[in-house]
Amino acid sequence: LNVVLPTTPDNLERATRAILQTDDTARSVLDYGFEAVISTEIADIFRNNSLKNGLVAIVIDVQTHEWLLRNPGSEIGIDIAAGTVTLSAGRSVDFAMDDFARHCLLEGIDQLGFLQQQSAAIEAFEERRN
Repeated sequence: LNVVLPTTPDNLERATRAILQTDDTARSVLDYGFEAVISTEIADIFRNNSLKNGLVAIVIDVQTHEWLLRNPGSEIGIDIAAGTVTLSAGRSVDFAMDDFARHCLLEGIDQLGFLQQQSAAIEAFEERRN
């Protein structure tokens, strides 16, 4: 995955968090060829917009973030199913992701796609209700 890694100075990171809050921003990040954003904090609205667009938004601990900043260009592995980031040094770091977001990213769908997959169950429910 191509990854955006916001830098650590507080003012720049706050600015980055403020910018990364619109649906257009998530699409723009993808348009530039990035497939994931890794930071120590990610606003909920950006995380939700990312999910809608298939962009992986990962929150990691400060030490791992600092290692990534000290080692630019390092290759890392992101395992969405396992919820891990593997650094080029071989160390793996867990990251939290809710089950629904993980399912959508692994299936390549958004919230609407998930609902469309449930259409048979929804129709059966509607028939039972009537």
